[in-house]
Amino acid sequence: QITPSLLHVERAILLGKSGKHKKALEVLVHKEKDQQAAENYCWRTSAGQDRKFTQGMFLTLLQIYIESRHHVIAAVDLLNQNAACFDLVSVLRVLPDSWSLKLVLRFL
Repeated sequence: QITPSLLHVERAILLGKSGKHKKALEVLVHKEKDQQAAENYCWRTSAGQDRKFTQGMFLTLLQIYIESRHHVIAAVDLLNQNAACFDLVSVLRVLPDSWSLKLVLRFL
């Protein structure tokens, strides 16, 4: 019997292969509930790509975390642990006004 979890990962892989990276990340974050898998997806997908592509992948994951409101800690950790993968101006545009800069001080 195939577990539902396996189907989520397979779906994310298929979405990624068809270039639907945001959808793939949403499946990993919301359906699979695996933040590490989502971050690994960003790293794997960005391998061999230019800096702008990498920044776009990580910004997409950050936006998914921010939009859900249940992943604030994941968003902060993503920023603080992967600062080099982000464009500062793009990040500042998507951060909620309610967030204290203390949350992302290591990123800045």
